[in-house]
Amino acid sequence: MNSEKKPAAKARERPVKKGSGKKPANRTKGKQKKNASSKGSVKNNPVDGALTFVSKKFVKAGGTKFLLKYMPYVMFGYFGNKIAYSYRITDAPDFFNRMMGALSNIGQAFDTILSRR
Repeated sequence: MNSEKKPAAKARERPVKKGSGKKPANRTKGKQKKNASSKGSVKNNPVDGALTFVSKKFVKAGGTKFLLKYMPYVMFGYFGNKIAYSYRITDAPDFFNRMMGALSNIGQAFDTILSRR
């Protein structure tokens, strides 16, 4: 028998990444700088600042996904409310004439954003 030992297999070394352990350099290439005038308008107008703050919080909390998920139900309810309002303001004795009158009065229902009671 051959009593010679085979050399142990070498462990495969991973290549060292360039710049490992260092923070990446701050690159401004491809990024647009904000105008100083846009920053000034937020400072001058508190409503713009508040809307910007709320919109950032809304997006950060996942509100966009929530809004897109439930928007069809909101739209269905809104337009259903408008049709119901136009049905209520119609002066007709029976159902068929009230439905036809509701279709002709639908413009009055959309005169205001929220329906009157």
